[in-house]
Amino acid sequence: PLGPTPTHVTPDLPLSDQANAGGWKRDTRLSDEFNGSALDAERWHVNNATGTDSLGRKPALFLPENAKLGNGNLNITFRKQTLPEKYVALGYKDYSSAMVRTNERGMYGYYEARAKPMNSAGSSAFWLAWTGLTDNATEIDIFEIGGKTRNEAFDRLYNMNAHVWARPQNDQHLSSGSTWIAPWRLANTFH
Repeated sequence: PLGPTPTHVTPDLPLSDQANAGGWKRDTRLSDEFNGSALDAERWHVNNATGTDSLGRKPALFLPENAKLGNGNLNITFRKQTLPEKYVALGYKDYSSAMVRTNERGMYGYYEARAKPMNSAGSSAFWLAWTGLTDNATEIDIFEIGGKTRNEAFDRLYNMNAHVWARPQNDQHLSSGSTWIAPWRLANTFH
């Protein structure tokens, strides 16, 4: 059991430390309330299927039009659509979604997001990733959630993982993860 949810009295402080015993300071380079009409291009990058970014998470291709702001939220859409043949040949077929990342690199600290997984079999995810370097690539999957599947028990799985994709000594993939089973369907509301 998680116990009662803390009251978020001071938005600039972590939900778990509203008294600020840890002396936290918000890093505005990595923070956004998404109250505008469009993503702040100085703060956020949306993968654009050009080949210089991750093209997608198969079978879905990442397309910028699937990331929009509305009602104070970043809304990422997972949609069924016909994709250009050049992407189908690479294994992307019938679906598109989006990936949004910060332009700045964060290092050590406390990360918090208020998120509602998509009501979709597509994966909703929040990652901390340092990738693209041949000898230093790591990723922390804070969550990966399939919000609507054929298996109601799967809709309650909160998946988390840590990956080391590469390091100076070798490129052996190391991974350690777990799942938590929520007492409720995760895509029903924000968490």
